[in-house]
Amino acid sequence: NWDSKADLHGVYSIGALSRLYIAGAQGTILVGDGSCGWVKKVPQTASVYTLNITFKDLWVRETLLTSEYVIWAVGNRPPEPGSYTETGTIVRVWQNPSIAMWSEYEPGWLITYGSVWGSGSADIWFGGTGVATDFPNARHYDGTGMDTLQIDLGMSEITGIHGTTQDNVWAVLRQSYNSIYHFDGTSWSSQHQPFMDKPLHDVWASGNGHVFAVGEDGTIYHFDGTTWIDESVDTTTDFFGVWANYNTPFAIAVGEGGAVYHRVDGVWTVQPMNLVEEDVTLRDVWGLGESFAIAVGDDGQILKLQPEGG
Repeated sequence: NWDSKADLHGVYSIGALSRLYIAGAQGTILVGDGSCGWVKKVPQTASVYTLNITFKDLWVRETLLTSEYVIWAVGNRPPEPGSYTETGTIVRVWQNPSIAMWSEYEPGWLITYGSVWGSGSADIWFGGTGVATDFPNARHYDGTGMDTLQIDLGMSEITGIHGTTQDNVWAVLRQSYNSIYHFDGTSWSSQHQPFMDKPLHDVWASGNGHVFAVGEDGTIYHFDGTTWIDESVDTTTDFFGVWANYNTPFAIAVGEGGAVYHRVDGVWTVQPMNLVEEDVTLRDVWGLGESFAIAVGDDGQILKLQPEGG
């Protein structure tokens, strides 16, 4: 029942979709209970002017026993008057059962922030675009502040970060060469393969060792724990979001023109989406096993997906 037309860029859930979190343009942060009812979180402090922020991604840490949660949302503000440069921003929202407290963390260190992921409250990665090609485009939070693990990966924007543990983190970039990197707990290394020649927009790492990266022109790269495989589909559609099941190599990719593809037995199949107009792009997706998923996108789209033939 969400009726705003604000573009939505990120969706996140913990557990069996009992609580969903969504972030997007116009400072939008939504919390849902899985029943398609949404509550918009608004700042309780005047120092956070969220209407000027376009949130691109979010990561959430929950304390289920007390119903508390912390949202880390990243994005950018439009250029200041007289400037042509966006300002990257990180916003932290702490919610207990009665109040939501907002705070902005070190705005402006990157031109934009486009991705965030953490293994815990003392291990959070932020990726985006550096102030120049030879400046770091990712930062690391150790629970008290940004530490020395800031990195410079390539010459483009880090568009996706995801992992499973502190020593298994993956990042992708919007560039056609050296677009996939892996962090082993000590250092980052390129995972580039000869067939990788497309800019990437999102990555998902599962606990079973599988990794999926998606990007432009139907690009899908799959790591089975040992080898990278090109599973790109025959389409010019750009993919912007990917999610994979924890226990099986089932996955869903979403993107341009309301495109939805799902992977069963190693085969990617397009899913008919009559509810999405062709000019609407789906930006992110989060699933529950092989039963259904939630996709978000432009013009406030929030869709419940139930794959056919899965």
